[in-house]
Amino acid sequence: MTSYADLDSVTTFGFRGEALSSLCALSDVQIITTTAAEAPKGTKLEFEMSGKLKSRSVTAAQKGATVLVENIFKTLPVRRKELERNIKREYTKVLGILQAYAGVCVGVKFSVFNQPAKG
Repeated sequence: MTSYADLDSVTTFGFRGEALSSLCALSDVQIITTTAAEAPKGTKLEFEMSGKLKSRSVTAAQKGATVLVENIFKTLPVRRKELERNIKREYTKVLGILQAYAGVCVGVKFSVFNQPAKG
């Protein structure tokens, strides 16, 4: 990109390999993805802690990509405990960031689920 006009041609949210690797080191990560031409058949990708692809399988999916992050900070108990202590504040921050993306992106759907283990 060399000018502000180039921003109109950006077609991704910049989810790069470093982010995926970091998420894998801290949590259980799965990605389900498919294109409009392949739907309702998609690909489910499961990753090891190292970021290496653990498994690939065919699954039912809608057009797009779903990133599932579970057990965040499972490898860092102190951080996990801190997150649990401040979960409402941190969840609000995450929602704010996603709402900012959703406000400027047309033709994209964001869904966020927070499903505590208890209740």
